[in-house]
Amino acid sequence: MLKSLPAIAIVASCGAPGVVPPQPAHGSPVANSVTSAPAPRLEPFVVPSPRGDETCHLRGDEIDEVAPPVIALAAWTPAGGGDDCPTGFVATVTDSAACSGCESGRTHDGRRVRLVIDGPNGSEHLFALGLAVDGTPTRFACLPASTVGIRALGGTPDGFGRMPWLADLDHDGASELVVWEPLAWGDAAVQTALFPVVYAIDGDRLVRRDDRAKELRHTVAGWYAAKPHEECFATIARALGG
Repeated sequence: MLKSLPAIAIVASCGAPGVVPPQPAHGSPVANSVTSAPAPRLEPFVVPSPRGDETCHLRGDEIDEVAPPVIALAAWTPAGGGDDCPTGFVATVTDSAACSGCESGRTHDGRRVRLVIDGPNGSEHLFALGLAVDGTPTRFACLPASTVGIRALGGTPDGFGRMPWLADLDHDGASELVVWEPLAWGDAAVQTALFPVVYAIDGDRLVRRDDRAKELRHTVAGWYAAKPHEECFATIARALGG
């Protein structure tokens, strides 16, 4: 499992409604300005993490520890993103045309999103992810992931293609970030399942949206359901929604 995780800034979800200004008295001058309500903030949607059953105890609490409801997107500074960011991330952020080997997408308001992916590394299939969102200033987040669960499966099924990391999962024109986390049922690295966590990009933060992960989790559940005689696979399939 992931033993050492970088500190992730977490901010509270906010979304105060707009305040209607008091109406002027009859005959009073009206100010030549309009107060508009702020755009609503996206609320986190987090379902209970899977715990398994009496025969296979899935450690979903470990996912909750590394995948918080909200992750702040920090403003980029000349000092860079720190040691937790993947190799080549600085060049991607500082040069808007640079996206060699990275994935790109768009936010709801049309800003470009770039994701640098470094991995898999080592026996635990560790990844370093660096997400940059264009704007003034550019905002970013670097976070870890792991696809060690692929070991028990023996790879993804034929015809599935590459595992998604940045994709429009709900088909609304905006990209979501997919962070693959390990869902363990034992102490060995091979006793781990794939568990996708999905974040929507909402202004200056990432907001966890398990509702948008439903279709992808259902697909992954099918991989485990296809091998019901393997250790804990049937339990994993049910936990993922299969």
